[in-house]
Amino acid sequence: MEKNNNYPFVLFTFKSTAQGCGFDFCSSAIHDYFGVAASDVMANPDYFFNILPEPEKSRLQRGFSETSPQDSTAQPINIEFSHQRLNNQKHRYLLQAQYSANHDGSCWSGAIFSVDASYQKLEAAIKSANYFLFLQDQLPDLFYYKDTHSRFLGGNKAWRDFHGFNHNDDWQGKTDMDSPRLGAEEGKKIFMEEQAMLRSGIPLRNREHLKNADGTDKYQDSIKVPIFDNKKKLLGLVGLTRDVTDQANTEFALANAKTAAEQAGIAKSS
Repeated sequence: MEKNNNYPFVLFTFKSTAQGCGFDFCSSAIHDYFGVAASDVMANPDYFFNILPEPEKSRLQRGFSETSPQDSTAQPINIEFSHQRLNNQKHRYLLQAQYSANHDGSCWSGAIFSVDASYQKLEAAIKSANYFLFLQDQLPDLFYYKDTHSRFLGGNKAWRDFHGFNHNDDWQGKTDMDSPRLGAEEGKKIFMEEQAMLRSGIPLRNREHLKNADGTDKYQDSIKVPIFDNKKKLLGLVGLTRDVTDQANTEFALANAKTAAEQAGIAKSS
């Protein structure tokens, strides 16, 4: 390994011999990343180990110390960790080390890479996903998504409350036919309608008539749309269901009033 290098990552070798153990080499980049001099690391291994937080620090120390020249099965070490620099900004790193043995003792050779870019992308994706879930839960309507077999993949709070789901295990891998809120007959009806929609690829709009626990009527308007990937492969469906019981009752009342008026008009004219 070249002793003088300008690589944009930290290179190191850690050796164990009969005389002792320590860092045989550490590149100068360690000062740029962690504010530690390479000469200090080679004089005292703790300068290197203290870069890592617990439990990653102990894991690395065990990995380096629990190998011997006779050990040919030592697995590579991969440790991802965070470190706060002097500017108080937290950065993300990946340490990778490979073991080798010779007649003098054992040796770990490795490098520390900055993985800020990929970590920041992951954090942004998680934050975006969490915010999306938060927004979903603000909807009073039922929002949900299912796979190609109409099995639940997830939904918002209104959807979970409607079905009576308290835990992920209540709905994962299940369909409307397994819902405690829907009867087997209604669940199967919804399942068959969705499967027909997925086969046709045409969005589905319909009104669902349910019974509440007290026997009263409940009406819901649903729109369900098939989901495809960028290669036109069917992935499942996404749906939105809204309680329209008040609207439906108003429509029924108006229809009944119209029928009554028409019948009154016919009776009056006869």
